[in-house]
Amino acid sequence: DVSGLDFAGVCDHANAHLPVQWARIVEWARQHEAPGRFVTLLGYEGGVAGKSFHHNVYYPDLEATFEGIEFARGSAMAEEALRGHLAQTGALSQLHQSGTCSTDMREPYFPSTRLIEIFSHWGQSEAYNPDHALSYEVNRVRYPETRLTISERGPFYARDAWALGKRYVTIASSDDHNGQAGKAHRGIAGVYAGSLTRDGIFGGLKAGSCYATTGERILVDFRCNGQPMGSELAAEPGQALRFEVEVHGTDVLCTVEAFRFRFEGDAGWESVYHEDIPDRGLRGGRQRDLSAAWTEPYQGPAVYYLRVRQKYVVRDRPVYAWSTPIWVGA
Repeated sequence: DVSGLDFAGVCDHANAHLPVQWARIVEWARQHEAPGRFVTLLGYEGGVAGKSFHHNVYYPDLEATFEGIEFARGSAMAEEALRGHLAQTGALSQLHQSGTCSTDMREPYFPSTRLIEIFSHWGQSEAYNPDHALSYEVNRVRYPETRLTISERGPFYARDAWALGKRYVTIASSDDHNGQAGKAHRGIAGVYAGSLTRDGIFGGLKAGSCYATTGERILVDFRCNGQPMGSELAAEPGQALRFEVEVHGTDVLCTVEAFRFRFEGDAGWESVYHEDIPDRGLRGGRQRDLSAAWTEPYQGPAVYYLRVRQKYVVRDRPVYAWSTPIWVGA
């Protein structure tokens, strides 16, 4: 009611005390669930003993338990125990704060690893860029002596994962540590779902029909040949690929841009669509909405995603949205 959210998951750190508190967390999730109005997701934040990356785990129901599982210091559990737990519960896991946790995208992680957090209150994990206005260095807090506010150089970002062929889908999280998810400039995830139920939200996340924003309720739709973001499309050489974009901003749009990475060749990430939105002033109107399309021939396996930026800042920070990619012929 306060933050205007359709769904939320409270993901406490999985230190040794979590199993003791878990019954209370489950009970809260049961009490506040209201299908059609508000959906609670059960989850936690943790890691793997001996490894640096952190992830969030989300469950498709409210039945998960941690019986027989021991948590080590630093929110971690043994890798084999975690692997079995994830498989048994049907959970989804999300790579969290990857740019500061040395989350090596060359690692296989778990079959349940489907989500990648491209933004949170800590900063952006789209690509390594410590000078970015949303970098870890200038966002949530400033502790220069800790790596939690340093953009680590390495294959630790969403673009690195996608360029390696990983089918991770894009979300954002608040992670403000104050229990106030969805406030201004705390990341949120948008999900296309058939119903406002746990099954609907969980299914949308699993399918990849989801996207991320820095906290504003921007509406983003990105399609190729009529198929939504998160899709994996087959294609023949020379086949026409028609991309469609629809964006409805919460304020004046600034830039809408689509990027492509071809898996064959060394061109790297390329901008294949770029629209700078002119600000015509109050008399000429200020554009908050955009519908556009372009066509290009299929020339080999590739991945595409969309990035949106609005003109005006919120809490002294720029406003962005990122789609989940579309994979073509890959």
